[in-house]
Amino acid sequence: MTTPARTLRLTSCLVLAVAAVVLGGLSVHRKVAAFQPVGFQGGPSGGLTRVDRVLDRGTGLAPGDLILLVDGSEAAGDLALGSRLRSRPESELAVLRGGQVVRLQYHRPPLAPDYSYLILALIGGAYLLIGLFTLIRQRGAEGFLFCLWCMTSALLYLLTPVPPLDFEFRLVFAGDQLARIFLPPLTLHLLLIFPSPLPAVSTRRRRAVAFLYLPAAVLLALQLDLMLANGRFLFGRPSESALRALDSVELIHLVGYALLAVAILVYRLLRDPGWEQRRQLHWVVFGVAGGYLPFFLLYVVPWVLQLPLPELLRAIAVLPLALVPLCFAYAILRYKLWDIEVIARDIVSGTLTLLLGVIGFSLVNLAITRGISQELALVRNLLSFAAGLGIAGLLVPTRNSLSAALERLQYRGTFGKRRALLGLGRDLLHERDLGRLCTSLLDRLESGMDLERANLYLAQGEQLFAAHHEELLPEATWAQTPVPAGTSSSSLGGFELPLGPTMPLAPPALLAESPAARFLPRSLPLRAFSAEFWRANVVRLDGVRLPGEPASPLQRLFIAGYRYAFPLTVRGREVGLVLASHKRELVPLNSEDLELIRHLLNQAALAIENAQLVGQLHVQLEEVQRLQSYSHGIFESSPGGIAVLDRGHRVLSANPAFAALVGRPRESLIGSPIAAVLPVAPLPPPGEAPLEVSFCDSSGKERYLQLSLAEFAAASGTPGAAREPLFILLAHDVSERVTMENALKEKERLAALGMLAAGVAHEVNTPITGISSYAQMLLAETPESDPRYSILKKVERQTFRAARIVNNLLEFARNRQSERRPLAIEPLLHECVDLLAERLEHRPIELCWDTPQRPPAAAGGGGDRDRARTAEPILVMGSDGELQQVFTNLLGNALDAMANLERGRLGIGLHATETTVVVRIEDSGPGIPPEKIDTIFQPFFSTKLHRGGTGLGLAISHDIVKRHGGRVRVESAPGNGACFEVELPRHRPAAAGAL
Repeated sequence: MTTPARTLRLTSCLVLAVAAVVLGGLSVHRKVAAFQPVGFQGGPSGGLTRVDRVLDRGTGLAPGDLILLVDGSEAAGDLALGSRLRSRPESELAVLRGGQVVRLQYHRPPLAPDYSYLILALIGGAYLLIGLFTLIRQRGAEGFLFCLWCMTSALLYLLTPVPPLDFEFRLVFAGDQLARIFLPPLTLHLLLIFPSPLPAVSTRRRRAVAFLYLPAAVLLALQLDLMLANGRFLFGRPSESALRALDSVELIHLVGYALLAVAILVYRLLRDPGWEQRRQLHWVVFGVAGGYLPFFLLYVVPWVLQLPLPELLRAIAVLPLALVPLCFAYAILRYKLWDIEVIARDIVSGTLTLLLGVIGFSLVNLAITRGISQELALVRNLLSFAAGLGIAGLLVPTRNSLSAALERLQYRGTFGKRRALLGLGRDLLHERDLGRLCTSLLDRLESGMDLERANLYLAQGEQLFAAHHEELLPEATWAQTPVPAGTSSSSLGGFELPLGPTMPLAPPALLAESPAARFLPRSLPLRAFSAEFWRANVVRLDGVRLPGEPASPLQRLFIAGYRYAFPLTVRGREVGLVLASHKRELVPLNSEDLELIRHLLNQAALAIENAQLVGQLHVQLEEVQRLQSYSHGIFESSPGGIAVLDRGHRVLSANPAFAALVGRPRESLIGSPIAAVLPVAPLPPPGEAPLEVSFCDSSGKERYLQLSLAEFAAASGTPGAAREPLFILLAHDVSERVTMENALKEKERLAALGMLAAGVAHEVNTPITGISSYAQMLLAETPESDPRYSILKKVERQTFRAARIVNNLLEFARNRQSERRPLAIEPLLHECVDLLAERLEHRPIELCWDTPQRPPAAAGGGGDRDRARTAEPILVMGSDGELQQVFTNLLGNALDAMANLERGRLGIGLHATETTVVVRIEDSGPGIPPEKIDTIFQPFFSTKLHRGGTGLGLAISHDIVKRHGGRVRVESAPGNGACFEVELPRHRPAAAGAL
């Protein structure tokens, strides 16, 4: 799993890699352009270019000349002047010399490629690739730090500031200085924590490591001050002595850190670390010595002594520097020693391809620049662009060709056999004889991969049985497997262990001579291998165990001389197990070998399964016939109704129980649509839970059936034809059970509500009566103009409403009918909102009406009121108290749902058709979970029990609406609020209907 820290490390290194590529590409481009010298060094002077130093007398220039014209046109800027002089072999110059204008013929110096720089740039690219590869493969601080070290080294090798002194020069110079300054502390830091942190860098002292970078930070600050502000802030006024002192400090910084790094390496080697750390240190020392010593002796020493150094010797001196990142990368990746050839081949092919691309483009661009006049700038740019596209298109096939050539060189005699293994898998798929298939697979695997031996176990039941012709060792003799006497020590599975005459394992060097190396267990239990083992592509075997412990199956295979196990699975089923030893001369398999074997075995697993299936075909045919007879008996004798339907849901066959359920003769069902036989729609979807439906049989009696539908593909009579989908319809008569369940539910509901009603009537009526009496007494003593009069009226109405609720609860339990009359719905809704006005006034809730008539509070002028009065009211036949209870309860629930919202929306809608009236109450609360939608109308179910809810509001409301001949629907999704719809029959007076 990728952690945020690892993601940050990877992102940082990728950003640094992109910066290194951009700056490196810019530096390489300028450096390659500088391969064509202009023969002099100069600088700006009064808008012209002044010649400070002449490097080639063939140019005809002299120190102090001011270049005025080039081929009759003005020379503007050092960069443009250099490009124009490099573009042509000869140019006519006009220079100001000694106060006089002199015309002379300029001859371009010969091309002078810097091969050492090209090799260093190639090594810098290798640093980039190795650093990123190591970061991806190695999780940890050492991998991240090594990647930073590689990126910094890549900048050091790639960046070379090349005049003129423009912005690009400053950018490359800054990157070069950054790499030079920070590479020494990065190297020291890497050696402090790798291969394991030193005691001085323990967890408690890691913050102190940051001080390693303090001198580098100070030097970088001084360099930036010099470069950007001319020393105004930190360095001071630049002078020759000050600059020399800064160079000396940087040299001391480099030498000091280098000596500390060498001291740490020596200290680590003298500490006698473990075998793994010692091996890693050996590779680090090998890389440092093999890379830096030749460079120091053949390049640095002659340069310090100012000895002439041939270009070829300089190129040879920088080549070993490529060993440094390779050896460091291997030391960090630890166990990838056998992959070093593959890694080197990929790096070499990729690097050569990149180098050929860069060099090819640079040479083509140089040829275009020299061969085409500067006046044809558009033609030069188009040709350069076309050349870049052409070279980019050739990079992939070039890399593939180089990789194939290197692979052929690497494997030599076995290359052809390895290639033949790629096609062996397809040939094995046509083999049906299991014995020949296994023998061919193992023989070709041994010869193609140059293995000492290979073997195969095949899964049969709960065991794995060996399929090779090797001599097999009886199970009872495994505990007494002898080991050659006189063995003192060896390395097993990467661990050094003392061995004696009684140790159960032989050293790898003697396994080929040991008697146990020629034997395998005849069978292995399948349960001895874990699920992780079968999901792996390859498992490396390890023979290490403590004395006295029994050997595991994998350790037995290791003792027999095998080092790799390849699980064979097909669609998650265990097919077998292929074993492979090391190559001849005990050479381990590299990742490319393992990938090739795995690719072959993926196809071989299918071939083995096919061969096993052919051998089992006759047994399976007999089993099919037996199962057909068995299933036919079940079909005929099943007490449940079974019908087979075709794609058009026509009955193909039915058992006697199904014919009895539908009350028709069995013969008359064949070919009839299921809708005519069983008038139930829709049928349950295939494969889903059973569906309970009701229908009236031929006698008119309502019956309940439990239906389920399953789909299967029937075999066609024509070979190769498509399989026709059929359906199995299962029907069970559950009428008696449904009747008993409904009766039981009704009795339980009435019993619970009767007890509740009695308790509520006893406990609530007394305080309600007292409140009502006091409210009436206060109303009698309060004039109507008093502001408290309206509040007392509300109290009175609410007490009356509470009394009605108690009475309604009793009526709900007794299931009695209330007196009904024509009732206008919209005024009733306004009254319900008015009852909740106090709650609405103190809440940030927007009330939205969607009714045929606007609410009175929102009506505009007198004309609106007149239109509202003259509009036809929407009437229903019902009890105003009961319906008010329904709508007030739904509105109160909506307000409770938005209790925790900063801002809510309460919508009230009223819509009517010719026959129905629909009232919509919706809120913007959190909504109702899908699993609770079906239970909200059940008595005593409430989501507000902890806030005083009883769970009766929706149950009573549902019962009231049902008694009014209507229904309640709810729509809700988590996070999107809830919407309740109350649908009631519309009442139209006879006189209104006649109009």
